[in-house]
Amino acid sequence: VLDECFFHDALRPRDLERILAPVYPSWDNGLYRDYLDKFRLPGKRLVKTFSRGMKMKLSLAAALAHRPQLLILDEATAGLDPVGVESILGNIRDYHQAHNATIILVSHSMEEVARTVDRLVVVNDGRVPFHGAPSEVFQHGPELEAMGLGVPQMTRVFNRLRAMGVDIGPSVYTIEQAKAAVLAKLKGVG
Repeated sequence: VLDECFFHDALRPRDLERILAPVYPSWDNGLYRDYLDKFRLPGKRLVKTFSRGMKMKLSLAAALAHRPQLLILDEATAGLDPVGVESILGNIRDYHQAHNATIILVSHSMEEVARTVDRLVVVNDGRVPFHGAPSEVFQHGPELEAMGLGVPQMTRVFNRLRAMGVDIGPSVYTIEQAKAAVLAKLKGVG
C-alpha cells in the first residue's frame, strides 16, 4: 500500500472487486465488502470523489481482501487527519493480530511508529544504524534527531528531564509509558 491511491478515478470500489478477484487466488469478496463497510466506503461512488483518507482506506481494503502474509505500507497515513491515521493503524494492528502477518510500515512519523510496531529498523543513507524494539532504538534520541528523524514527543520530554538531572529511564516513548514512569517516580519520592 503506497502513499497514494493508484486506482483509476473512473472506477468504483465495486468495480475493483471484479478486477482484483481474478488476480489474487485468495481474494475474498465478502472480506473486501466487510472492509468497505467497516471503512464506510460507498461501493458505488467514483474513486475520484473520494477524499485522501477514503482512498487510503480503499487501498488498504483491497490489500487486505486477499489475506496477505506480508503487507508493506509506504507512508500509508501521510497527510491524513488524526482520526484517519488511527483508523488505518488500528485496522493494521487488528489484521496483524488476527492473521499473524508480517507488516512493514515505512514512515517518517515516529509517533505512529512508537505506538504501532514491535520492531524498528532505522535506515539512514543506505545503512542501518539502529534496529530493535522501540524501547531500544528510541534510547538513541539525539542520534536519531541528528539524522533528521523525529523522535516521539514523549522521548523528547523525557530526554529533557534527564538532561535536567531527573533520574528516569531512557526508554519512554508513549503517553502510557510516560504516565507509568511519572507515577513510579512519584511513588518512589513519597
